[in-house]
Amino acid sequence: MRFATLILMLSACLSAPVSAADRADYLSDGFGLVPLSETSDERAQWSGVRGIEKNKKFQSVKVRPGDADTCAVFVGPKSLVAGQDEGHAVTLTLDVFGNLVADGLPVTFRLGDMIYGGVPTRNGIGDLVFAPPTEAGSFAAGAEVDSCQSPRALYRVTADLASVALTLEPEKVGAPEQVIGITTAPLADRYGNPVEDGTAITVLMEHGQDDGTDGGAGRYSQLTARSIGAVGQGGILTRDMPVRAVAGATLATTASDTVTVEMTRVALSEAPELRLWAREDVPELRLRVGPLTTDAGHLLYEGADVAATVRAPTGGVARVAGWARDGYVWLDVPLGPEAGGYEVRLHTAYGDSTQVVSPGVAPRDARKELVQ
Repeated sequence: MRFATLILMLSACLSAPVSAADRADYLSDGFGLVPLSETSDERAQWSGVRGIEKNKKFQSVKVRPGDADTCAVFVGPKSLVAGQDEGHAVTLTLDVFGNLVADGLPVTFRLGDMIYGGVPTRNGIGDLVFAPPTEAGSFAAGAEVDSCQSPRALYRVTADLASVALTLEPEKVGAPEQVIGITTAPLADRYGNPVEDGTAITVLMEHGQDDGTDGGAGRYSQLTARSIGAVGQGGILTRDMPVRAVAGATLATTASDTVTVEMTRVALSEAPELRLWAREDVPELRLRVGPLTTDAGHLLYEGADVAATVRAPTGGVARVAGWARDGYVWLDVPLGPEAGGYEVRLHTAYGDSTQVVSPGVAPRDARKELVQ
């Protein structure tokens, strides 16, 4: 139903003749027309301008609210930046019947250790825009309106991250295949407030080539460090990394200067064992390389590239490549079995070796013994 139609119907009803028996005095307020005989004692206490029709006369009566009975205080936003954001404290005050209190009542705000007075109410509301302290922490807020005190509210002030001086302090030399620690200098804003625990710091590392040159520009590793005790702490596994990287960090809108991170080069601990034998199904050889162990005491990581150049006694050459799995590499060599030794040159990112091996008995293949 359109609002205009509703107004016309209401006007028609009000203008219709009413018998003396049906006549009654009515109260009009923001909630409609109510017979005075049916108004409750509570509704009779509602404040505001009310129209009363009595003895065919219409009167406007203004009912004033009572004294302040209930007061609530709100402070926002919940987290303010030290010395930056402005806060907004608001109090809402009602009388015993739920009416907004009268205008002009004095409001006193207590925000942390500061007291602000002289704020008057307007439409039952008192508000104050205030500058936060330069000290970070949690603070209590309260308000008093005409001797009515509010419950306590809490708000926080955090460090100004935009003013934090960010400096990376990685380990001087990272151990091979180990987690290298990447930390920062103590994190504090311009007011001396420490950065809260758990604050994220993004660290980006750009890697060069294995020979230490910057030809690998565009290869990156990213990690997230966390503030613990006002110090950023993180770590990254150096496995399969070049010997040199350039690292930088960002915290909010602050970026650190870049620093160079050195990693000790991983090397194979010794030339791996080679086993060579003739396949039974096709006229070619099978080569097993391993176990492949590093000088850090670990097996070479899964998926590491291993290439081999195999030269037969009669001069035939085959070049094959594969990936490490469980410390071993199994390769099919497209050369027929011959009497004499085969020269095998291994090429890995962690060292090369050359050995001479003759075809023998096939070793046990533990991969075929796994439970399916």
